Amino acid sequence: MGWRPFKGEATPPMPLPTLSLSLSSRSHSRVPSYTHYTHGHGHGHHARMPSNDHSKRDADELRKANAEYQTQLTKARSLRGQVRVEKDMLAEKLVESDRDGLRAQV
Repeated sequence: MGWRPFKGEATPPMPLPTLSLSLSSRSHSRVPSYTHYTHGHGHGHHARMPSNDHSKRDADELRKANAEYQTQLTKARSLRGQVRVEKDMLAEKLVESDRDGLRAQV
């Protein structure tokens, strides 16, 4: 019972070393297409780099704006404190003047 070709097979099967070389040559012919895809991916990564620079610039602008807002907030708190002190002083003067006016009436 030796080996018999499949029915309808016109050519004998390839010997193993020849099949191996054939597959190898086919895979090598596809290598440039794979490198093309990976090379294209690299360009896509570089294309995103300006976006990253843009994000860094936006972050720097936000930090500067935040620092400016913090300064304004500190000034506003300081001014509010001064206004409260002046208000308290004026309220005390008003109370004293009212007392003086009541004492003068009595």
